[in-house]
Amino acid sequence: MKYVSLTLGVLSLSIAFATAASKKNDSNQLHVATNFFNTSDQVILPPDLAFGFENEFFDDHLILSWNIQSGYFLYRNKVSLSCGDNKIGLNLPTGTPWNDEVFGQVSILLEKIKVRAEITGKGSDCSISYQGCSLSGYCYPPQKLTLRSNNIKE
Repeated sequence: MKYVSLTLGVLSLSIAFATAASKKNDSNQLHVATNFFNTSDQVILPPDLAFGFENEFFDDHLILSWNIQSGYFLYRNKVSLSCGDNKIGLNLPTGTPWNDEVFGQVSILLEKIKVRAEITGKGSDCSISYQGCSLSGYCYPPQKLTLRSNNIKE
């Protein structure tokens, strides 16, 4: 009987330690999961703040500018401008080489960018599209904005 009590005691202690270790591992996993989904450590800016896009129409050209915040970038090949039915070529900076896990080897744009685009047809509506990410791994869906030319400057 003495051995049975001793065996049951050891077994109870083993189960208690195993349960405590399991709960500790579960709490570590929960902590990791909470940190993964918790954005309080890394605030993700809305795209208008992250990329700071502005435009200004003139009589025969359009100035496009981005003030990209630190920790964010634009994909160079995802920036495009259309006015009416015409796709307008942009003379974007070369950018920085980047090995993207989705798109492979690409060029990214950082910091401040200012581009002059030649446009024809006063008053034609233009649209700009671009896509970017944060360096922490959050990627935005493509942004598409309609630019109105009713405030043309000469």
